[in-house]
Amino acid sequence: MFNWFCEGKTRYEKGQAMPFFIALIAILIILALIVMNLGQLAVFRTDVSNAADAAALAAASSLTGTLLGLGFKSDSMFGFGLVMILAMVIAFTVALLASLGTSATIGIAIYITYLIGQYSDLLQSVGEVRMGWANAKQTAISYAFNNLGIDDPRPTFNQFLNWTYDINPYNNTLTSGEIQAHYNNYTNGPPWNATNQTLARKMINNSRSGFARFMEDDKKGYWNEQIFGKIEPSRTVPKKITIGYGWNASGNNSYADPGQSPHGWPPTPPYKWQEYEHWAEVKINSASTYRLAPASVIGGAVGEFNARITPYLNDHLPGILKILSTIINIILKFVAMVFNVRFPTHLTFVDGTLADMANETTDNMINVTVTRSRPPKTAGLFAFNVTASATASSHAFQQYPNDAQRSSTVEEVLFRPQPLGLGLFCWITNTHTGDCQGVQALPPIEDLLNSSKLNSQHLFEAEILQTK
Repeated sequence: MFNWFCEGKTRYEKGQAMPFFIALIAILIILALIVMNLGQLAVFRTDVSNAADAAALAAASSLTGTLLGLGFKSDSMFGFGLVMILAMVIAFTVALLASLGTSATIGIAIYITYLIGQYSDLLQSVGEVRMGWANAKQTAISYAFNNLGIDDPRPTFNQFLNWTYDINPYNNTLTSGEIQAHYNNYTNGPPWNATNQTLARKMINNSRSGFARFMEDDKKGYWNEQIFGKIEPSRTVPKKITIGYGWNASGNNSYADPGQSPHGWPPTPPYKWQEYEHWAEVKINSASTYRLAPASVIGGAVGEFNARITPYLNDHLPGILKILSTIINIILKFVAMVFNVRFPTHLTFVDGTLADMANETTDNMINVTVTRSRPPKTAGLFAFNVTASATASSHAFQQYPNDAQRSSTVEEVLFRPQPLGLGLFCWITNTHTGDCQGVQALPPIEDLLNSSKLNSQHLFEAEILQTK
């Protein structure tokens, strides 16, 4: 071709740019195919990343409702405890002043009733927290799979006939009316007045993709109750959950049981679902519950004061006098424990210090890792296997009125008397910086009891912290 273009070159120059134009077109086509490959890869990875984000955010959003319920439960405990303690004080005061044994007996009965009521609410809250975390993880798995764009093929009509009615579609005597009736069952499901429920269920299962069945099956599906357990107050779900689904583009709609691992449960690589042409996997790593504890107004204040005064004394006392901080620490811990256990008024996290509250909420991350793999595609210049993975982390944090307050690590969660302990520490040590800035020695009582302020403490938000 090049020689043809060059013939008679001495006579004319027409057509000399044609070879370069053809080469340019070839290069553009190659570049277009490469761009197509890169676009497919970018879209694939974006889908995986979006699925991880959606799952993590959905889990944290679910936890905000759990925390809100805990806050209201704590408020009701506080109101009940305050009334019962006041009744006990009156009964024992009357018994002391009037020497009435009956009043003392009534006071003891009130105290027993008070303890039973408070600890019953505590146990109920523990169960609700377990269910809240289980719901959060179940929600995360559901959102992850549903946002992955899984293209598991639906069974063909011939497969539907074979699996549902044991009919060979290539060798049968079905009339046109029977074929039409079966096709209606295939496309629309069984009639609403179907009497054979077993057959109706087979129609539903055999007309949908394996992924649709996977998302509904409570035995081998995305939430395997035989392994993870039912969502109930007495059950704590595992901290780490791994679940996957595999499918073939050929329409072999067999989905993977997460328990069927070569090494048993919990599954370890290689997973069964990874044996398929396409597979998707979701891993969740987070806590399984909030560590709740009973607390009292006095016990919480003493605990917060102890958490601050002990390190302060360690830093300021010389030499052997540091032993005083250890002795004070032991005494204050005992006093706080007695009040928290014997006279509980509300709920708190662990021992009720501000650091523990932050660890249980703001710093308590939900980590979701989503992985998807697919076989080579013919579109584009190259055909290659693609496996993409993304991890998203989220948390539930208290809803502050502005961003400056939101950045604080001090959690205003549940009902907290900690300002009493913090104020006492700031007053004794004469500290006016850091957490003590603007803190009063004795906070106004309305700040502790105002219901509107208490309710605002229980509002939480959810956010994505990072995606990688």
